[in-house]
Amino acid sequence: MKRKVSQIIKNPGLGTFVAVEPDFSVSECLKLLSHRGVGCLLVIQNSKLMGVFTERDLLHLLARGKNFTSLLEPVEMVMCSKVYYVTPEHTLEECLYVMNQVRVRHLPVLTSLGDVVGLMSMRLITEVLISEKEFIIDQLLKYVSGSGSGPITCEPPEIQVWHGKNNSSMERVA
Repeated sequence: MKRKVSQIIKNPGLGTFVAVEPDFSVSECLKLLSHRGVGCLLVIQNSKLMGVFTERDLLHLLARGKNFTSLLEPVEMVMCSKVYYVTPEHTLEECLYVMNQVRVRHLPVLTSLGDVVGLMSMRLITEVLISEKEFIIDQLLKYVSGSGSGPITCEPPEIQVWHGKNNSSMERVA
Protein backbone atom coordinates (compact mmCIF):
# COMPACT_ATOMS: atom_id res chain seq x y z
CA MET A 1 0.00 0.00 0.00
CA LYS A 2 1.38 3.38 -0.96
CA ARG A 3 1.42 6.00 1.76
CA LYS A 4 -0.36 9.27 1.14
CA VAL A 5 0.89 12.64 2.26
CA SER A 6 -2.19 12.97 4.49
CA GLN A 7 -1.07 9.90 6.46
CA ILE A 8 2.28 11.52 7.19
CA ILE A 9 1.26 15.08 8.03
CA LYS A 10 -1.38 13.93 10.52
CA ASN A 11 1.43 12.74 12.81
CA PRO A 12 2.59 15.39 15.30
CA GLY A 13 5.88 16.94 14.26
CA LEU A 14 5.90 15.51 10.73
CA GLY A 15 5.41 17.80 7.78
CA THR A 16 5.71 20.93 9.93
CA PHE A 17 6.97 24.16 8.44
CA VAL A 18 8.17 27.62 9.34
CA ALA A 19 6.40 30.54 7.67
CA VAL A 20 7.38 34.19 7.28
CA GLU A 21 5.73 37.29 5.87
CA PRO A 22 6.97 38.66 2.50
CA ASP A 23 8.48 41.75 4.15
CA PHE A 24 10.91 39.76 6.32
CA SER A 25 14.48 40.60 5.36
CA VAL A 26 16.71 38.00 3.76
CA SER A 27 18.96 38.33 6.81
CA GLU A 28 16.06 37.52 9.18
CA CYS A 29 15.18 34.52 7.03
CA LEU A 30 18.75 33.21 7.11
CA LYS A 31 18.76 33.48 10.90
CA LEU A 32 15.50 31.49 11.01
CA LEU A 33 16.84 28.81 8.69
CA SER A 34 19.87 28.41 10.94
CA HIS A 35 18.07 28.72 14.28
CA ARG A 36 15.25 26.31 13.37
CA GLY A 37 17.53 23.87 11.54
CA VAL A 38 15.40 23.89 8.41
CA GLY A 39 16.24 24.33 4.73
CA CYS A 40 13.04 26.01 3.60
CA LEU A 41 10.77 28.83 4.72
CA LEU A 42 7.29 29.29 3.34
CA VAL A 43 6.43 32.89 2.52
CA ILE A 44 2.78 33.40 3.41
CA GLN A 45 0.59 36.49 3.30
CA ASN A 46 -3.07 36.58 4.30
CA SER A 47 -3.00 32.80 4.78
CA LYS A 48 -1.93 32.22 1.15
CA LEU A 49 1.38 30.86 -0.07
CA MET A 50 3.34 33.53 -1.94
CA GLY A 51 6.60 31.65 -2.41
CA VAL A 52 9.41 29.70 -0.78
CA PHE A 53 12.86 30.73 0.39
CA THR A 54 15.55 28.07 0.63
CA GLU A 55 19.27 27.80 1.20
CA ARG A 56 19.65 27.51 -2.56
CA ASP A 57 18.03 30.92 -3.03
CA LEU A 58 20.87 32.48 -1.03
CA LEU A 59 23.45 30.70 -3.19
CA HIS A 60 21.75 31.94 -6.36
CA LEU A 61 21.64 35.45 -4.90
CA LEU A 62 25.38 35.43 -4.23
CA ALA A 63 26.19 33.72 -7.54
CA ARG A 64 24.42 36.55 -9.40
CA GLY A 65 26.95 38.94 -7.92
CA LYS A 66 24.68 40.41 -5.28
CA ASN A 67 26.52 41.77 -2.27
CA PHE A 68 25.67 41.49 1.37
CA THR A 69 23.50 44.61 1.27
CA SER A 70 21.05 42.33 -0.55
CA LEU A 71 20.54 40.62 2.78
CA LEU A 72 18.53 43.66 3.86
CA GLU A 73 16.05 43.25 0.99
CA PRO A 74 12.62 41.78 1.72
CA VAL A 75 12.47 38.05 1.11
CA GLU A 76 9.75 38.56 -1.51
CA MET A 77 12.44 40.09 -3.77
CA VAL A 78 14.53 36.90 -3.81
CA MET A 79 12.12 34.08 -2.98
CA CYS A 80 11.02 31.58 -5.57
CA SER A 81 7.46 32.53 -6.47
CA LYS A 82 6.96 29.60 -8.84
CA VAL A 83 6.11 26.97 -6.26
CA TYR A 84 5.60 23.30 -7.03
CA TYR A 85 3.29 21.67 -4.51
CA VAL A 86 1.39 18.50 -3.68
CA THR A 87 -1.97 17.80 -2.08
CA PRO A 88 -2.70 15.54 0.90
CA GLU A 89 -3.90 12.88 -1.57
CA HIS A 90 -0.55 12.51 -3.35
CA THR A 91 1.60 9.49 -2.49
CA LEU A 92 5.15 9.71 -1.20
CA GLU A 93 6.35 8.20 -4.48
CA GLU A 94 4.58 10.96 -6.41
CA CYS A 95 6.26 13.54 -4.19
CA LEU A 96 9.66 12.04 -4.95
CA TYR A 97 8.87 12.01 -8.66
CA VAL A 98 7.95 15.72 -8.63
CA MET A 99 11.03 16.58 -6.56
CA ASN A 100 13.31 14.76 -8.97
CA GLN A 101 11.67 16.19 -12.08
CA VAL A 102 11.79 19.84 -10.99
CA ARG A 103 14.95 19.51 -8.84
CA VAL A 104 13.58 20.72 -5.50
CA ARG A 105 13.88 19.27 -2.01
CA HIS A 106 10.72 20.73 -0.48
CA LEU A 107 7.08 20.62 -1.55
CA PRO A 108 4.38 22.54 0.29
CA VAL A 109 1.18 20.59 0.87
CA LEU A 110 -1.88 22.59 -0.20
CA THR A 111 -5.58 21.85 0.10
CA SER A 112 -7.91 22.35 -2.85
CA LEU A 113 -8.63 25.82 -1.42
CA GLY A 114 -4.93 26.71 -1.45
CA ASP A 115 -4.42 26.49 2.30
CA VAL A 116 -0.99 25.29 3.42
CA VAL A 117 -1.32 22.21 5.64
CA GLY A 118 2.22 20.87 5.62
CA LEU A 119 5.61 20.61 3.97
CA MET A 120 7.15 17.47 2.52
CA SER A 121 10.92 17.35 2.38
CA MET A 122 13.21 14.89 0.67
CA ARG A 123 14.65 14.01 4.09
CA LEU A 124 11.22 13.31 5.64
CA ILE A 125 10.10 11.12 2.75
CA THR A 126 13.37 9.17 2.80
CA GLU A 127 13.11 8.62 6.57
CA VAL A 128 9.51 7.42 6.31
CA LEU A 129 10.23 5.04 3.42
CA ILE A 130 13.33 3.60 5.14
CA SER A 131 11.39 3.18 8.39
CA GLU A 132 8.65 1.28 6.56
CA LYS A 133 11.13 -0.97 4.74
CA GLU A 134 12.94 -1.74 8.00
CA PHE A 135 9.62 -2.64 9.62
CA ILE A 136 8.69 -5.01 6.77
CA ILE A 137 12.12 -6.67 6.84
CA ASP A 138 11.84 -7.14 10.61
CA GLN A 139 8.36 -8.69 10.22
CA LEU A 140 9.60 -11.02 7.48
CA LEU A 141 12.59 -12.12 9.57
CA LYS A 142 10.29 -12.87 12.52
CA TYR A 143 7.97 -14.82 10.24
CA VAL A 144 10.77 -16.85 8.64
CA SER A 145 12.40 -17.62 11.99
CA GLY A 146 9.08 -18.59 13.56
CA SER A 147 9.39 -16.03 16.32
CA GLY A 148 6.55 -13.86 15.06
CA SER A 149 3.41 -13.73 17.12
CA GLY A 150 1.02 -13.65 14.20
CA PRO A 151 0.54 -12.68 10.61
CA ILE A 152 2.62 -9.95 9.02
CA THR A 153 0.83 -6.64 9.16
CA CYS A 154 0.77 -4.41 6.10
CA GLU A 155 0.96 -1.15 8.00
CA PRO A 156 3.86 -0.41 10.30
CA PRO A 157 3.02 1.15 13.63
CA GLU A 158 2.99 4.94 13.92
CA ILE A 159 6.06 6.41 12.29
CA GLN A 160 8.82 7.28 14.70
CA VAL A 161 10.97 10.00 13.20
CA TRP A 162 12.63 12.49 15.51
CA HIS A 163 13.09 15.99 14.13
CA GLY A 164 13.88 17.97 17.24
CA LYS A 165 11.03 20.37 16.54
CA ASN A 166 7.88 21.07 18.50
CA ASN A 167 4.69 19.19 17.70
CA SER A 168 2.64 21.96 16.14
CA SER A 169 1.58 21.42 12.56
CA MET A 170 2.58 24.96 11.65
CA GLU A 171 5.01 27.40 13.12
CA ARG A 172 4.31 30.93 12.08
CA VAL A 173 6.95 33.56 12.67
CA ALA A 174 5.45 37.02 12.82
